[in-house]
Amino acid sequence: MSVEKVKKYLERFGASDRVMEFNQSSATVELAAAAVGCEPARIAKTLSFDVDERTILIVTAGDVKIDNTKFKAQFGVKAKMLAPEDTVSKVGFAVGGVCPFAVNNGVSIYLDESLKRFETVFPSGGSDSSAIELTISELEKFTRYTAWISVTKSAGNSVGGELAADAVETAAFVGILSAGGNDSANAIGETIEGVVEEVTESATGIFGAIGDFISDIFD
Repeated sequence: MSVEKVKKYLERFGASDRVMEFNQSSATVELAAAAVGCEPARIAKTLSFDVDERTILIVTAGDVKIDNTKFKAQFGVKAKMLAPEDTVSKVGFAVGGVCPFAVNNGVSIYLDESLKRFETVFPSGGSDSSAIELTISELEKFTRYTAWISVTKSAGNSVGGELAADAVETAAFVGILSAGGNDSANAIGETIEGVVEEVTESATGIFGAIGDFISDIFD
């Protein structure tokens, strides 16, 4: 199990017994916050990207989204999230449980400045029903991060932000209805959320991007 892999990795830091496992899903920011009992912003979500054919992870606060302009300035390319079906092979964890610990060789980890306003944050423990509370200094130590970067902006209350929230809630509902099908539901949610984050940069591109996404599903 992925949680066991994370626990084994954390043994070297004396923190394996601090991984919390829940009887409910923690696959999204909202669900994780409910499971942990904290504000959503303190959920440290780990986003996976393909940058020039290499995989990177960016750990951000739960209340922000990727700013494409900042991302391109930092990495020289437009933000392109990994396809949900590629996270296991490229990162080592399934969608909903992607975390910055015990990742595959060659994966670079970056920490976003949005995390620094909190004393402790809650990244995933390697599954869609786990988490661990860490101080920022512990997060730095345990992740063996490459660098602190600033590539996010407030999610705000834009139409795109509302659509993203609706997409997450819908995926969570699908997960409840589909016994044993949480992975698929979570994959749908993260994919839709990624699409919405892209199109919020240009309101005129919303319907075109969603149309392309729907077309991809049925191709």
